[in-house]
Amino acid sequence: MLATASHPVPLGSSPEVGLSSAAVSALAQFMADSQALEEMAAAYTAADNLSADKEWSMDAFPELWGMSQFWNDENTARKLARECVSQAKGGTIVLISSPSVFLMLKKMGVPNKLLLLEYDSRFSVFPEFRFYDFARPLSLGGMKEQAAVVLVDPPYVNAECFSKAAQTTRALSGPDTKIIACTGWVVRHCAAETLGVKMINFRPGHAGGLATPFRAYVNYESKNPSFMYDPDPEDGDNDGTAFAGAGGIGTDA
Repeated sequence: MLATASHPVPLGSSPEVGLSSAAVSALAQFMADSQALEEMAAAYTAADNLSADKEWSMDAFPELWGMSQFWNDENTARKLARECVSQAKGGTIVLISSPSVFLMLKKMGVPNKLLLLEYDSRFSVFPEFRFYDFARPLSLGGMKEQAAVVLVDPPYVNAECFSKAAQTTRALSGPDTKIIACTGWVVRHCAAETLGVKMINFRPGHAGGLATPFRAYVNYESKNPSFMYDPDPEDGDNDGTAFAGAGGIGTDA
């Protein structure tokens, strides 16, 4: 039997329905998580259709919204790759959280042994891939590589993330290892303290743009003008060039 309301709602009106602030917050988080999962699923589906012997492009690996992924633009990746090869002198090059430069080195066909330490398992199509989580910086699966060059580009621009990635970098470095680090200007003191690196003239660019002053740092003296030490590292990028969306700003061609 159907129940009848003792106080029927007048025709043409509806009862007010409201959500608590906690419910609204939970709903917003659910929608954000759902969007991230949808983007990840689409990206992994696209990667499944690729094979490591194809002509690769970072377009095959769209940046994932929940992973703080900001791929280098092509010019930046090329300049960093060339500097890695120049400094490695035939030795092993390890790329930590830097798939853009790894892919450029692959495209260049360099003879160096390459290793990519990366959290995103889409890159496992490459035999050089090693799963890496910066939250567990010394969980390297027994890998005891002593690299000629380590390029590290942590996913988050903060001291905690950089410090953990620095632990990994040191674990894979010997006394003669050349270190190249890419991170925000605000982390410059942490970079110096943990890896002994200094800021250089070169300013990495990102394909999608990045509204954070981004810089590069090294622990060696380079003959490449772009990779020479910045004479005024404390100027805070007041000229605004670090906000450029692309190009990899430096002084060389």
